[in-house]
Amino acid sequence: MTKVGRLVFINLCVTLVLLASIELVTRVTSWVSGDGFVLKLHEVDPTDSKVESIYRWHPFVGFTFAPNSQIRGGHPNQDFLAQNFTDSRGLIGPDAAFAVDKVDNEIRIATVGGSTTANLNLDYSQNWPGQLVEHLRKSIPERKITVANGGTPGFHTSQSIANLALRLMPLSPDVVVIYHAYNDLKAIALDGTFSPDYAHIHHKPFGFIQRPPLWEQWLAHSMAYVRIRNRARRISELERDLTPAARLDTPPAEAVRTFERNLRSLVGIAHAGGADVVLVTFVTMFEHDAPWNDGDYLRSLPARYRAELSNLLRFTPSLSVYGVMRSLAVYNDVIRRVAADTQVAMVDLAKTLPRRKAYFVDRVHFSVTGAQAFAHAIAPTVNDVIEKRVTLTSK
Repeated sequence: MTKVGRLVFINLCVTLVLLASIELVTRVTSWVSGDGFVLKLHEVDPTDSKVESIYRWHPFVGFTFAPNSQIRGGHPNQDFLAQNFTDSRGLIGPDAAFAVDKVDNEIRIATVGGSTTANLNLDYSQNWPGQLVEHLRKSIPERKITVANGGTPGFHTSQSIANLALRLMPLSPDVVVIYHAYNDLKAIALDGTFSPDYAHIHHKPFGFIQRPPLWEQWLAHSMAYVRIRNRARRISELERDLTPAARLDTPPAEAVRTFERNLRSLVGIAHAGGADVVLVTFVTMFEHDAPWNDGDYLRSLPARYRAELSNLLRFTPSLSVYGVMRSLAVYNDVIRRVAADTQVAMVDLAKTLPRRKAYFVDRVHFSVTGAQAFAHAIAPTVNDVIEKRVTLTSK
């Protein structure tokens, strides 16, 4: 080996040892601080095997959770990991699968929604569907209460129509609780493009993700690299202007009509299967009537709120901050109108749940305390619906 070759080899070895040492120190420090020795689910990219392994392709709803699996999830704003299980149908539950046939004294509840219903950052027993079970067991101790949590991250009402009809109604639920609004805002397009089936926001088959270059996939296994990269992204988002001009301040009429039509379809599917319905208005960590069109107000908010507003804009790229808040207010009015027109029960959570920081881990997802408040708020209404149902069937 030539002198130059030896020098290159030595430098390469020193670099590898240095990088390995940085990675080891990062992982040990993370482990000592309670963050674990490996990357958490919320830290890795969508192409990572940890993410891909918890989902499977579905011909009608796009994707579901993989059946008979264990999901270890978390959130950067909470200091613990959650553990959830899916049954043979890919529905979140305490551990065991639902039997198709109900027992005589059983009351079944199906919950429909997106990630705010699935809430993988919480254990099943901590999330609002799981805590709803505990509330109802105390008020109706003579009944067996079960909940099929059909919430799936990213689902909007279009997907939930198929999810409810094909995956939840075969379980013969007595009550269907619907919590939707936020994910439907993704369907609003800045250029006016809109399709009532939301096909305009699904350009590729579900499950297809453009993989990054091999070198980036390799680096994504490094905790040091991923955490430095993610921190840089957050800093960049905080510096971004929160009031870009090229965004909508109101939801397009066609998008609102589609949301209402889909909501009515969900109610109709539940009724066609013999189930009662409880609609719940959507709530965020933000007060919807704050001066969201005031740039000075936005920039004066604490760092956590500004970070969540940045995430809000990234999630709904066609809407301004004011547009998101205005759209949620409009969609909640739709929920109230549909409940009145179809004569189904409704819990106006957007008006009753306090916007306390302790209730949320981010802009829309609940902490343990928030999920407790959610379950506590809807339990009396669900209980009333069950009691009326039991009274009618016993006559």
